[in-house]
Amino acid sequence: MGTVSISLPPSLSMLVSIPLAETLRLEAPGIKLHLSEGLTGHILEWIEEEQIDLGFVYSPPPSATFQSDAILEEEIFVVAAEDNIPVPPNGDGTYSINASDLPILPLVMPGQPHSARGAIERFAKANGIKLNIIVEMDSLSQIVEMVSRASAYSVLPHAAVAVAVASGKLALIRIKNPTFHRTAYLTRKRNRPVSMASLTVEGTVLQILREMVERYDLHARYLGEANATLIPQPA
Repeated sequence: MGTVSISLPPSLSMLVSIPLAETLRLEAPGIKLHLSEGLTGHILEWIEEEQIDLGFVYSPPPSATFQSDAILEEEIFVVAAEDNIPVPPNGDGTYSINASDLPILPLVMPGQPHSARGAIERFAKANGIKLNIIVEMDSLSQIVEMVSRASAYSVLPHAAVAVAVASGKLALIRIKNPTFHRTAYLTRKRNRPVSMASLTVEGTVLQILREMVERYDLHARYLGEANATLIPQPA
């Protein structure tokens, strides 16, 4: 059927990439899939230059160049090791922290221009918060490892640490007053011809994302196919 290139931000790639590759190998073996990770700015550049067919980004791009639809609204949490939770449990066994208390936490975060860093910086500025970022790491796996060793905390969506949370390695602490959300958008270059193989990959990745939200009971709202209006007729 052809080659399809798709790029995802690290937080979604951790959840989706391997299931996507495995599913397509079984259900659409004629598709040669190329998967990559990237930051929002890089992914948009690759789409515009037609280096990739589609990607997920966290900032809605200009509509004159891109077709883009909101697919997943994610709540953002403080992430901690199970033995390093800085607050007592709520009555229902969950944990929460006021946004105004974030400065007391030593954080490990990606550096600029990572979308997660930009989002937390904007949230902090809007709420008059000065974050205590002690280390910058651009590798999500290294951030997760440092947090799991109780050396720091981080601020991430549930999807980025779903497996570690499910295994009991990490815990989520809800940020409140206010809560913190961001939205992932599925994006293509406007007016670029779309192959049947690309449509197959798009439909499969949306299906897998929906399944992962349900399997891990993610703190996210799947906006799904109802919003995926960007699909034109195949070339």
